Amino acid sequence: MTLLNLTEAYLKQAQPSLCDRVRMYFSPEVYYASSLSAIEEFKQSPPKKKDPYFESLSAYVILDSLELKLIDSRLLTKARYAPLIFLNPFFSFPAFHIRDISAARVALWGAGNRARFNEASSALALNTQGFSCPCKVYLQYMHSDQGGFLLIKGFGNSITKPKKRLFERLAEIFPDIGEALPHEC
Repeated sequence: MTLLNLTEAYLKQAQPSLCDRVRMYFSPEVYYASSLSAIEEFKQSPPKKKDPYFESLSAYVILDSLELKLIDSRLLTKARYAPLIFLNPFFSFPAFHIRDISAARVALWGAGNRARFNEASSALALNTQGFSCPCKVYLQYMHSDQGGFLLIKGFGNSITKPKKRLFERLAEIFPDIGEALPHEC
């Protein structure tokens, strides 16, 4: 059960640009976990950085070969494992049972709106009857006094849509000044 800090390794081995260093300084760190039970290490030593949106200690975790099953939304109100803020009727986050050979937990959907959830559900055949097994799952661990909870941030090979760098976007808008822009940000 290994929990590797990928952000720390990247900063030591690569030569990140100033923009990348600033971005990494203000965002939660990224870890690779060999199993779901490795995330339990965060209970003893919580993540160091706060998520800017939730204002709680947080870390991103990449896991391979997790099995997922949707939880029936009617059962969620009886759940002891869901943070109370998400039991508010104005929030409608789908919840999942997630498991691997070492542990089982519950995670909430945090990877986008209803359309993105429907797209992922149909692509991965997610349902309430059986488990499905995507090749890679991106989670966000949110630390709380009760031990923390997990948000699913993405599946497969990419966590978000590829973003263009600032100079690429500006060069599309102003093609004449493309050569004058710095290519570091």
